[in-house]
Amino acid sequence: MILSENTLCKACVFQIGSEPFFICKQQQCDFILHEKCANLPRKKRHMCNNLPFTLRTDSHFTFYCRCCLQHSTGFRYESGPNVIIDVRCASISDSLEHESHPHILYYYESTSKDRRCSRCD
Repeated sequence: MILSENTLCKACVFQIGSEPFFICKQQQCDFILHEKCANLPRKKRHMCNNLPFTLRTDSHFTFYCRCCLQHSTGFRYESGPNVIIDVRCASISDSLEHESHPHILYYYESTSKDRRCSRCD
C-alpha cells in the first residue's frame, strides 16, 4: 500500500513513513495508527508527575501538552483535567543509554523558549 507523505498517525500525529501500521479499510475513512501507537499502555506513570495517567483516544479537539508546551490533536494521557501530555512526551523515559555517550542520560526540560541541541551547536 502506498501512502501519501502527508498521511499522519491519529495518535502521535507523525508521518506513517515506512513503519508498520493499522489502517481502516472503509471508504471515506482516514483512520490510521502506527503499530507502536496502537499498542500504547492504557495507564502509565510519567516523570513529570507521579500520578497515574490514563490514555485518552477521543481526539476530537486540540489540547496543550504540559511537557513540550505544544498543541496537538492526537491521543493524549491525562492525570486530572489540567494535566495533559501527548503520547510522544509520555513515551520519554526518565533516563536512557545512548551509544554516543558512555554515561546514562537524564531527560531535562528547559524552561527557556530558546532550546538548543548540544550536538548541533
